[in-house]
Amino acid sequence: MFKPCCTVAVVCVTLSGTAFADIINVPGDYRTIQEAIDAAMDGDEVEVHPGTYFETIDFLGKAITVRSSNGPAVTIIDASGILCGGDGNSDCCVANGTPDCDDPECEANVCEINPACCLAWDELCAQIANKLCAVCSEKQGAVSCINGEGSTTILDGFTITGAICSGMYNNNTNPTVTNCTFSGNTAFGGGGMYNVSSSPTVTNCTFSGNTAFGGGGGGMYNDFSSPTVTNCTFDDNTASAGAGMFNFDTSSPAISHCQFINNTTSGNGAGGGMINSTNSSPTISDCTFSGNFGGGPGGGMGNGFGSSPIVTNCTFNNNTTAFSGGGIFNFTDCSPNVTNCIFTQNTATFLGGGIYNLLNSNPVVTNCSFSANSAIDAGGIYNLLNSSPMVSNCIFWDDSPAEIVDADGSISTVRYTDIQGGWTGAGSNNIDADPLF
Repeated sequence: MFKPCCTVAVVCVTLSGTAFADIINVPGDYRTIQEAIDAAMDGDEVEVHPGTYFETIDFLGKAITVRSSNGPAVTIIDASGILCGGDGNSDCCVANGTPDCDDPECEANVCEINPACCLAWDELCAQIANKLCAVCSEKQGAVSCINGEGSTTILDGFTITGAICSGMYNNNTNPTVTNCTFSGNTAFGGGGMYNVSSSPTVTNCTFSGNTAFGGGGGGMYNDFSSPTVTNCTFDDNTASAGAGMFNFDTSSPAISHCQFINNTTSGNGAGGGMINSTNSSPTISDCTFSGNFGGGPGGGMGNGFGSSPIVTNCTFNNNTTAFSGGGIFNFTDCSPNVTNCIFTQNTATFLGGGIYNLLNSNPVVTNCSFSANSAIDAGGIYNLLNSSPMVSNCIFWDDSPAEIVDADGSISTVRYTDIQGGWTGAGSNNIDADPLF
């Protein structure tokens, strides 16, 4: 008689010493987000439920995820009235706090601006004091990563607003930021986000209505930092320079599928949408620069002092400058590569409606179209002081008053290009035929 044989394998799993990640709820387990962060361990997740949380937070170097349960529209970190440091120990003043500043010189300067502050200290006085501070306290920003945080430190799904020392401040860290909105924040530099020696990954975020009143970068300021920025929108930000984004001191972020719209620089500030300065050469692809205004050069983008970004598949539309370079301004040894881009309806008050190249700036412009751009001279490209771009496989049509102008030692080389009125300068194989846009 046949009998089935069953073999039973017994597997013993030892669980001692194994740590499991916790999910900490706010306000269920802790009243504030910071209290939850204080209690969290590496690998934990802080889940924040809808509400407005009047606080600033510091990740304290922890590899944790802080995320909202229902997204940024209903989950808000509001730092209104919480000035640099937020604890009264900074060199600035505390909103609605004691009548004296922490620093006597700060108090004297505020009283000089608004004598009423000598009699009664209020939040307005504190805001004035904050703007006078050259350096914020150690704990900066509505959200701070200043303790070596890496990519496993994650902020997901919040609106960050009301900060007076940047919406988010990263110093020597590389956190991950996704699905966040930075709006209504101010700072001397980097109203929405300020990165110092940091390269965060920023995805699906909006930087809107932020202000940098002195140092530039209304939306984002990068100092020796190269973040990866993807699917983000920078709109309606204001700054003294680089209203959408300011990249400084060898900052070369990777920026893709982003929109820079209706950003404005004040005074003579350069780079309405973006400025890249001092050997900063970002890689920019599939982006739109539209409706930006530069009080100084570069309505859409300004590049200065050895900065040569790679710009691919981008559109520069309806940007304006009160100076020169409606779409892009290149100043002093800047030679960006501009490929497969569209420049249309950009306006410069003086020179170069599409692009203005000044002082040894030699961009390579390939497979691009320039149409309906305008300036006093050279609606398409204006080159001055030994600036000699290489232009190939492009279309220049209906730019006013001329398509390409070279001056003071500049020599454009134009090849295989359709240019209205023809081209008699250096180059070959060009045509003059209506592109029938």
